[in-house]
Amino acid sequence: MEATRRSPIEHLARAAGAELALDAGWLIARSFPGASTGGPGLSDESHWGKVLLHGRAAGRVAAALALEAPEATGGGFRHQSKAVYRLRADQLIVILPPAAQRDALRALLAANTGDEMVTVTDVTHGRAQFRVTGPGTVDLLSRLCALDF
Repeated sequence: MEATRRSPIEHLARAAGAELALDAGWLIARSFPGASTGGPGLSDESHWGKVLLHGRAAGRVAAALALEAPEATGGGFRHQSKAVYRLRADQLIVILPPAAQRDALRALLAANTGDEMVTVTDVTHGRAQFRVTGPGTVDLLSRLCALDF
């Protein structure tokens, strides 16, 4: 029997009174109190896979998952339920649904061949991921980060 993995924010979610649930072997916050008040809703997606690809040939490795690496820093590309975002000129982050993590990581490692090596690092356990939806989302996110929404 596999151990239950825990979201990096489980302790905060529990303290906030969030409803916790198991999803793909992870204990995550399903909903937070007050989420239905008409403002932005927050859900914990920390159990989604997060893999960093570092190196000039990172785009070639991402192609193993049918993902086109965006050229511009901050750009993204989605294919089915997977996504890739360019963090820097030589670094990508790949986001994967929980059920696809193992096979996708194997495919990324297998594609890491050739003259230019790419560092493939699974950072799922160390990074939280949230989905913010609903009215007021743009206003909220514009206050939290420097992106132009």
